[in-house]
Amino acid sequence: MQLLRVAALLVYATALCDAQQTQVHFYPIAKLPPASTARDVYYVTDRRPSSNPKNYTAERSENGSLSYGKCIVTIPRAHVLGSLEDPLLPFLEDGAKHVILVSAESQADAVFYRFVNEAISHSDRRDAFIFIHGFNTTFQDAARRTGQIAYDLKFEGAAVFYTWPSQGNKSGYLVDQNNAEWTVPHLVTFLREFQAKSGARKVSIIAHSTGARILTSALEHLNSDRSTAVRFSQIILAAPDIDKDIFLQLAKAVNHTADRITLYAPSKDWALRLSEAAQGYPRAGESGYGLTLAPGVDTVDATSVRTDLFPDILSHSYYAGPTVLADIFSLIKYDLPPTGRFGLTPVVRNLATYWEFHP
Repeated sequence: MQLLRVAALLVYATALCDAQQTQVHFYPIAKLPPASTARDVYYVTDRRPSSNPKNYTAERSENGSLSYGKCIVTIPRAHVLGSLEDPLLPFLEDGAKHVILVSAESQADAVFYRFVNEAISHSDRRDAFIFIHGFNTTFQDAARRTGQIAYDLKFEGAAVFYTWPSQGNKSGYLVDQNNAEWTVPHLVTFLREFQAKSGARKVSIIAHSTGARILTSALEHLNSDRSTAVRFSQIILAAPDIDKDIFLQLAKAVNHTADRITLYAPSKDWALRLSEAAQGYPRAGESGYGLTLAPGVDTVDATSVRTDLFPDILSHSYYAGPTVLADIFSLIKYDLPPTGRFGLTPVVRNLATYWEFHP
């Protein structure tokens, strides 16, 4: 089993080397901090703007209005695949050691889509991915994570993140839950708009934790609106913090909005356990006996994925680690079903099939 996992990672690494030969939006070395490289990422947010041009606040924007822009995120040359290198303290930030948000430039929506279209044009597949973060995430956190994922996947198209007003701390959990409901119609507007204006042939979405609940609600709205047909390539739900029964009710409607939906369920996820304790019902992202199995959804039990490389985030961001990233790479790059991806074993339970990473 271990040999199969190693083989999967080797295939992933080989594909990344091939991708490095293509034109990707990295900056010339002379313009970067020492020993780092950089990536453009694009953002859409309903956060209230900050006086700091590199940031947005944890407050709601006025009337739910959307802001658009571009960030530059630098990645250290010594970067470890799947890691989001942080300084111990903000003033110790070092471009040679840490993933850094260098700049955030606000743009008019027309300018934003012009830049996004240009980034997409550099991809043979004319594709884009959208990252939607979970709770306890600042604007800077979301930008850095998107840059890290795009860099590690060597993604050739436009990397975009949708950031809603999470408080950016664990004590803001209940506020985050309210803001997650508040942001849904704004995400619906953005997703419909992005499909119409970005010029992308393929749009994949990676949604984590509470972000997966926001996305699921938005997709249900899009599916119920017969006036516009919006369909995505890959929908990736990582540790979705949504009531399991509600997800099962919505799964059929959500299926119509994507070519493939993949749900990754971790074990020992502190945030999902907190959510279940606070809200009284199991979450769709939990693993074990309560694993969520829904028609049209490929569920992957990530219990065997090592999380000791990420002790600061207590397993909740396992999805950005090497094992899951390799699987996401196969999904986004090659549109492969579970049967075509290395490192996955089928398991049948109650006549339903789910998948496990090889231990």
